[in-house]
Amino acid sequence: MRTSMPVFVVDKTAIARLAWRVWEDKGGIHAEATNSGLRHAKIGGLRLELADGSVLTLAQGLAGYVLAGSAKRFDYQATSGTPPVHLKSGAPVTVLAKNDLLDIRDSVAAEVR
Repeated sequence: MRTSMPVFVVDKTAIARLAWRVWEDKGGIHAEATNSGLRHAKIGGLRLELADGSVLTLAQGLAGYVLAGSAKRFDYQATSGTPPVHLKSGAPVTVLAKNDLLDIRDSVAAEVR
């Protein structure tokens, strides 16, 4: 058995500063967080709320970490039987998630490539 556990040593006053992008391309729908802060962000329960009110779940539990000074991409995986979803360029998308115990709610304009 093999296990892995992240260990972070940070300044307790440091914070994560996330900027989000959401886009659709031939590979599907994606969200990317860029962290310009000095602390990692632990992303959980990641969802996208589209302009029509529909919600796409990218991760129910832990989605992953966005380390300080880096970016991480999250991909939407449609479940079987789910009708196809497409973004409209420039339409508002709300990113909803948790960073540890803090709520993330950030509105961005969708891109279609």
